[in-house]
Amino acid sequence: MSLTDIGFVQGARSIGYVLSMLFMGTISDRIGRKPVILFGALGTAIMSVVLSFMVGFTAITVVMFLIGITTGAVNIICPVIAAEVVDPEHRGAAVGTYRTFFDMGSVFGPILMIWVVGEYGNAMSFYLSSILLLVVFVSCLWLRETKKVQLQF
Repeated sequence: MSLTDIGFVQGARSIGYVLSMLFMGTISDRIGRKPVILFGALGTAIMSVVLSFMVGFTAITVVMFLIGITTGAVNIICPVIAAEVVDPEHRGAAVGTYRTFFDMGSVFGPILMIWVVGEYGNAMSFYLSSILLLVVFVSCLWLRETKKVQLQF
């Protein structure tokens, strides 16, 4: 794949991410935070495994767009939950703590994955990320809903 192709693939992911962040906050206001974060974690875990089997520009681009949607769902909801689970006077600290650990993951995650790829091959990095996301998914099953919703039909 050329550098131009890689740019288009990452662009597709970014478009999915931005669209997701635009709509998932509103969706979470309607159906609750928990379903959205569960969708995002499970969807990203599944799409990471699917991506490991993709060959060709179009297939990879479509899966990366979908990964953008699922990661956008997680990334818009997590700071909201961090702010809602604490008393109002601690919201700044809660979101700051969340962002600190999120950004540390953005630094150390790629370093870990470079080592995994070097030791075990490309596919294992996709599988490991999926396993970690499944751990997040399972732990979120016990997450208490922070948004009181009344479903209207």
